[in-house]
Amino acid sequence: MNDTGLFVTVLYGVLLCSTGEFVFARAGHERPIVVDREGGVSVPPLGLGIPLGVLPDPELDVQTLAVPPDGLLLLYTDGVTDALNVGGTFFDMGRLREAGGDTYSGPPSS
Repeated sequence: MNDTGLFVTVLYGVLLCSTGEFVFARAGHERPIVVDREGGVSVPPLGLGIPLGVLPDPELDVQTLAVPPDGLLLLYTDGVTDALNVGGTFFDMGRLREAGGDTYSGPPSS
């Protein structure tokens, strides 16, 4: 920890809309989720990417992923997966992936 005991997670990315390429650097933040037009869900592999403020020279998780045509790129914080229902059950990553795949029906009709 740093002297103040503070740290921050970060995900910084650039989406190239013309190609669907998403290049990102992650420092301890949740990984992005990609949902294709059929509701298939994918998550990039977990790299190092420790939060900023923990070590003086942290390694970042730098990756590139493809968002397919008519796909969905889902960025979120751990507040989603750490949310509790009235019964005290976490929403968790599995339920987030399931919800992303089940609810996405492609882009709006024109």
